[in-house]
Amino acid sequence: MPAREAPPDPRRRRALRTLGLARIAVAVVEVMALVENFRYVLGFTSFATENFFSYFTVQSAFLAVAVVGASGVIAVLGRREPGWLTGIRCLVITYVAVSGVVFGLIVYQARATGYRIDVPPSDQVLHFVVPVVLVVDWLLETVLGVRHVPVGWRTLWWVPLFPVGWLAYTLVRSPAVGWYPYFFLDPLQVGGPVGIAIACAIVLAVLLAVAALLVAATRIVRREGAGTLDPVPVERSDAPELAAAPR
Repeated sequence: MPAREAPPDPRRRRALRTLGLARIAVAVVEVMALVENFRYVLGFTSFATENFFSYFTVQSAFLAVAVVGASGVIAVLGRREPGWLTGIRCLVITYVAVSGVVFGLIVYQARATGYRIDVPPSDQVLHFVVPVVLVVDWLLETVLGVRHVPVGWRTLWWVPLFPVGWLAYTLVRSPAVGWYPYFFLDPLQVGGPVGIAIACAIVLAVLLAVAALLVAATRIVRREGAGTLDPVPVERSDAPELAAAPR
């Protein structure tokens, strides 16, 4: 017998609309950061502008603008977000968060070896501010009890889909143009295909770990009137398998 879902609550509806407005604002800010970052790279005569759109961060940011913006509009309208959209949002937040971690490590390694990498405000927004805000939003959605169903563990099977497609595109394009978006994909810098495979395996493991934490967070909701976070059974979603809770 499925557990019943908590009845609608005016406070939760207001909280959901507030989160929706915040998501729309994040999408707008991210668009502004992308535009400003593109203008920034135009200042480098040695940088081919078409390479800008080949960064994993940039492609993930475009996905985030579309997905988070759509989620925000649905929330502001007070409608129930489809399970498949929540699942995709989980994936997008994972990609954005991990791209920020990778970028931070690249900057740290560069500075440790005496190589200068400038991090303009647009990069700070794309790599650090937006990922943190989206993760906080994801957690608040759970704490405030406005998420309708938990995200299913089967969502993790979808995590590699976009990164593997992007990797295939990069490994075909980069040797042809003589430019690699990240040093660990350049065989000359990591000792050949084996070094690339090891680096990609590490990144994939981090992606899966972050996604697993996001999924796990959706399975803890606040009971009405409770002072602590307790797991509460929620009836199974009729959404596609991407975001459906397991039986």
